[in-house]
Amino acid sequence: MKKQFRAMVFLTICLQLISCGQAIPATQPPIETATSTITPSPSEISASTIEPSPRPTYVLPTLIPTIDPALLSDLLNNALSIESFDIDGLNGQRITGWELGYSGLSWLDSNHLILYPASGQASWGETDQAISVVTQIVVINIDTGHFWSLPSNKLDSPFDYAKVRWSPKLNILITWEPYGDMPSVSTYTYDGQKLASYPGKMSSISPSRTKVILDDNILIDLQTGEKIKLDWSREDYYEPISWDLFWTSDETRIYRCCYFYADLLSGTSFRFTESDFQDSQGNPLVYDGLWMYKGEWVRDDIYFLVWWSYLDDGDIRYLPMIDPSKKVFYDVREMAGISPELTCYDTDASSDGKYLWVNCSDVNYLIHLFDFETTTYPGYTQVDIHWSSDSQFAWLAAYNLRTNETDIEILSLSNKEIKSLPIMPSSDYAVFWHPTDNVLIYPAKDKNVLVFLDAAMLTYRELPFQVQNTQSEVDIEDWSPNEEKLIFITDNHTLWQVDYPSLENLQQIMTSSNTIGRAEWSPDGNSISFVSGKEIYIIEPNHTTP
Repeated sequence: MKKQFRAMVFLTICLQLISCGQAIPATQPPIETATSTITPSPSEISASTIEPSPRPTYVLPTLIPTIDPALLSDLLNNALSIESFDIDGLNGQRITGWELGYSGLSWLDSNHLILYPASGQASWGETDQAISVVTQIVVINIDTGHFWSLPSNKLDSPFDYAKVRWSPKLNILITWEPYGDMPSVSTYTYDGQKLASYPGKMSSISPSRTKVILDDNILIDLQTGEKIKLDWSREDYYEPISWDLFWTSDETRIYRCCYFYADLLSGTSFRFTESDFQDSQGNPLVYDGLWMYKGEWVRDDIYFLVWWSYLDDGDIRYLPMIDPSKKVFYDVREMAGISPELTCYDTDASSDGKYLWVNCSDVNYLIHLFDFETTTYPGYTQVDIHWSSDSQFAWLAAYNLRTNETDIEILSLSNKEIKSLPIMPSSDYAVFWHPTDNVLIYPAKDKNVLVFLDAAMLTYRELPFQVQNTQSEVDIEDWSPNEEKLIFITDNHTLWQVDYPSLENLQQIMTSSNTIGRAEWSPDGNSISFVSGKEIYIIEPNHTTP
């Protein structure tokens, strides 16, 4: 999300319109690793094979390339049906009837799914690219088979489907109307009962989806109904842009460009300007950079760190970290001792907000944001960094100019060292962290195994699986809610399940003649949903017919 300023500005327009440390060598000596191979326990359930079900007699009207949203609700309700099936003893349900297929689906709770049926095509961008449009959201109660659709509205853009959110904490859907004469935000139960409606244009939803901000300055707590007016007047507001709102993790403070701040606990909110800033020595700030409009909260959510890639294309010599409550500006680049002559492109803070990785043209930096101790890493370029959940490790995808390949390596914060993986992944984008353990999971480059790598010890285990081809691409899809099962898909259209951490009971859940995708566990961990062809499947992998 933080890569390449110009690309992001283009994407945003589309959406609106429709050192101090020790150098560490890039390559480490070979590492002795303990390797074990897991022999999967035979599954008691044979793999089921999906064949396309007979098409219903309902005929879709020829309203392509884009179906009128006012007609779509009735079309969907008449076309969709849900049926039970039993293939090789495997219990499940299948949603059929929509010939255009789906762009995705998600669980609301363990009884409700939200579906994104494709409804046509639209062109956008300089390349006039055709994309699938989702203008109508469908919710299904899989217990009762009841479908219902959210109200239709005039199509504003190919991204209308994004105007629906849901709150697992409150068990409600949150939707907002297009920005017409009377925009509003409404809430619904998962079974379609309208709960409340609030006049105003949606500005932001909090990360927990329990609070919304309307018309830029009205905060509504959806749980209590409390309404707070923020002192965020836009009178005489001359900044040419106004972008996202950034909430702290506890949702008590908000920063918004440029420059708005709110502390919901103290009831303080205000707008200020660049001329109000002071530097770390208490002097008036002389600042000629671009507006500080995108970034993230760091250092226990006290400071707002501006993403370097949004300041400029690399010529700006500041790396701002601000305390918006006190209007104090800190230049992380200067405090870390990074030369202003360097051209840097990007920054990425660790999950806990304590460390910052700075990607420059031919050298990279790791900065501790509390004491500004800095470690340098020369010889890297175009580095993507992905932190573990506890921020103790990160895997780096670094482009190697000598080999013209991307190297995947592990950074350990305990000793600030970078080491090569003992066995390489098939691609840099196929590497994933376990949700809580410091274990890296990825398909091996040269054989059909999943690798489970202990980042601390750099030891690994291999999980072999059968495929039709000699080398199979693997998509790691989802962890069960208790993190004890992993589902993944191989490119021979097979959905797999395996126990974790034992890596036993490897099971081929489904094999399809169509591509399988968007596999996801239900919140209770009893079912898996996925899209195959033009149908949606909900299966219970651990419950079979006697």
